[in-house]
Amino acid sequence: MRIFKIMNSLMKKQFFFVLLSIVMGVFTILANVGLLSTSAVLISTAALHPDVLDLMVLIVIVRFFGISRGVFRYTERILSHNTTLKMLSGIRSWFYKNFNDNYTEGAIKFKTGDIYSKLVNDVDVLKEFYLRVFYPLFIAILTGIITALFIAYFSKIVSIIYIGFYIFSGFFLPVILFKWNDEFSEKESNLKNDINLTLLDILKGIVEVQIYNLKDEFTKKFACFNNELSKLRKNQNVINTLVDNINSVTLSLLLIITLMFTARMVKTGELSSIYYSMLPLMIMASFEAIIPM
Repeated sequence: MRIFKIMNSLMKKQFFFVLLSIVMGVFTILANVGLLSTSAVLISTAALHPDVLDLMVLIVIVRFFGISRGVFRYTERILSHNTTLKMLSGIRSWFYKNFNDNYTEGAIKFKTGDIYSKLVNDVDVLKEFYLRVFYPLFIAILTGIITALFIAYFSKIVSIIYIGFYIFSGFFLPVILFKWNDEFSEKESNLKNDINLTLLDILKGIVEVQIYNLKDEFTKKFACFNNELSKLRKNQNVINTLVDNINSVTLSLLLIITLMFTARMVKTGELSSIYYSMLPLMIMASFEAIIPM
């Protein structure tokens, strides 16, 4: 838990840029939502052959969303990655300082391979925590709320259905994936430590390896660890692919339900026909927020 205190203290120092990154991320997704939904309205309106002047406002809005989406995305990537790398730099400095201050040859609890993994791999994993957990979480929540409120303006029932599917795909599925991959992640960490330890043994004892002809033994050992790691990652990829397919099926089902409800609303006159294709495209665009999770 101590590492989370360090991360929180470093995040507080970069609070403004973290907040700005989240805002830019939300604007990026909303720009995509606006682009697709406005394009749908523009095409539906143009199909009725109105005057060109009646389409000018929609054309300008589509252009605005198209340009702003790229600007927001570029700004969000610069801010989020720059802020994350600064925080990781602070974590590394803290780790090196504590390691040097507390390291003694007799009291060391870790093997050399474990230390190498913590210096490189474990700190780099924190980058994924920020870029794939922290930022996307807040971006997904804010995007979902804003999109649900906008959909509720046209249909409260569709908005409620959207919220249910959005929560399932964006929050339940990642938790299921995490629990499913938890055992594999622990095995992967242990295998990486074994590989690092084997490599360090070879490098440190290169003279002994050549004298006692242990090259083949170390090669077989290293190849065995690599094969196990490859099999483990294949299993992880299968799980990830399965969850991605479930997510795609969930989105497709949501779009079908939305089209069915809105078709009835158009028939009864509750919804204008030019908005019939807007709601499904808006929903599809908003799901971009939960992909990183």
